[in-house]
Amino acid sequence: MVISPITFRRAFNRFQAINEQESGKPLSSFSEPGSLAYEWENYKKGIPHRALAVLEPQKWTKAMIGSGAIVSKIIQAIELPGGNNLVQWEGRNGPASRAHLRIIEAQDDPKACRELEALFFDLYHHGKADKTTFEAIVELCGKRYELLGYLFFIVAPERFLPLRTRSFDNAFAELGVDLRTERNCGWENYLAFLAVIRGVQRCLHAEGLTDTSLLDAHSFCWILACHKAEDEVRAPQPPPITLFSGSLKPVPPKGQFTPRDDAETRDMREEAQRRQASGQIAEEVALKAERERLCREGRDDLAAKVECESDRPGLGYDIHSFEKDGTERFIEVENISNGPRFFLSEGEWQNSRARTNYWFYLVSNTDNALPKVVCLPAKELRQEHLQPVQYLIRF
Repeated sequence: MVISPITFRRAFNRFQAINEQESGKPLSSFSEPGSLAYEWENYKKGIPHRALAVLEPQKWTKAMIGSGAIVSKIIQAIELPGGNNLVQWEGRNGPASRAHLRIIEAQDDPKACRELEALFFDLYHHGKADKTTFEAIVELCGKRYELLGYLFFIVAPERFLPLRTRSFDNAFAELGVDLRTERNCGWENYLAFLAVIRGVQRCLHAEGLTDTSLLDAHSFCWILACHKAEDEVRAPQPPPITLFSGSLKPVPPKGQFTPRDDAETRDMREEAQRRQASGQIAEEVALKAERERLCREGRDDLAAKVECESDRPGLGYDIHSFEKDGTERFIEVENISNGPRFFLSEGEWQNSRARTNYWFYLVSNTDNALPKVVCLPAKELRQEHLQPVQYLIRF
């Protein structure tokens, strides 16, 4: 499930506003002491270790299955000393509200006890965390996603995550993800949930939080859900495309080069990922704006055929579109949020010369809800406007 870069940037900006309001500054790492994310969520990282220290599954033997000892250990690992709010085990809304009620009841049911202990033996002693085990636990314990997510999380926290369905469904709705977990407890649905969180992790890496773990991405969604937006979060309308009205500047004469021995240290990986994320947002803005342009011109049929081709760099353009009469339009998208300039590869430059009806779409303000798209006809760009900034050396 692909998360829209525009939608994610909007949610990320709100997340950072929450952190700044609560902690005094935006979050730079989920491992940053004093930050909202750290104070709220860092405890989760220690729960699998605490739970496994209680379970001690390496000491289990097959002879224990049916004795009640394994079920007793599972209950202790859920009702962890010092607190465990990943599972509603206290029964705040009555005994029936306890997520692990069926496990408690199994202590007085020899058949259920034996069946559960056989499953838990496979899960924790043999590490059999798969569909068969998941569905068998559902059969015996009911569709309690909260319980299932926790049981799998403590066996392999690098692969699985706890799940409070309503909260995560709310976060996914803000992220534009069409996945509902509430009342949909099942193995495939759980894998889809995990895939979305991995997508969130990648998006957070792209936003510059490069040390974000899978569990940190889980925390990001939880914080968004716990701090509901004051107003309904709606996707902005595509901006109108305006024709370039400025003037292209010729290359200035070279000045004397002076080395900068006092240059500051910068995290180039973080900057590169942030630029890539902004570039993806610019492409999405341009794509939606271009489709909207054709719709305004009464060509919904052509708008439906407009495609982003940026994953095929050999083409030399990002978007394949059309004019109102069906003539092809080739578009190279440039993010100019950091200033009035953009970079061209040799292939893009040659394509702008060889293809007719080639355009540069200059997208700015990608960090806020009001981006701007200006289209520049490639025919206005000439050799005198190109300033070489890289050289290729062969050997």
